[in-house]
This record gives sequence, C-alpha cells and structure tokens, in this order.
Amino acid sequence: MPKPFTTGRPHATCLRTRLAETTVAAIDYCQCGHMHLHLGPFSIRLTPEALDGLRDAIGHALSAHETATRGVPALPARPSAVRRGGDA
Repeated sequence: MPKPFTTGRPHATCLRTRLAETTVAAIDYCQCGHMHLHLGPFSIRLTPEALDGLRDAIGHALSAHETATRGVPALPARPSAVRRGGDA
C-alpha cells in the first residue's frame, strides 16, 4: 500500500494516498472521500462516482475517435520547432 502524504490537503485531518501515476496524470485518494486528479499544473477534486463517469466519457470519446478515423491516413508530424499557441 502506498504511503499517505499530506501536501495540499484541504483539512488538517486529510491524508492522501497516491493510487496511480503516469507521465500525464496522477490520482490520489483522500481520507475525506474525494479523488484528486492531477494533470500537469491542474488538480481536480472529484467524488469516486464522478471520476468513474469521467473514465466512461474518456473511453467513449476514444472509441468514437477510433471509429471516425478508421481508414483515414494520419497527418505527417509537425516539426517540433513549429508550435502554435496552446501547444505544450
């Protein structure tokens, strides 16, 4: 079991436990019952049910995207030196 930590806690009694982490996102569970989704500099506090609904929505979006782009040739990659506003 991952070790609990207390950084950024909303209440003095809240302890968070890291449940998952990738290069893109991390998810913590807090003693107060919320899930904390971290995406880069952004954190979103959700109920477990809301996080479950978000997972379903992302799954549906990926499935719809795969269906819509099946058979469509991929665009060539842009050179990394060329960036538009909002690109990370």
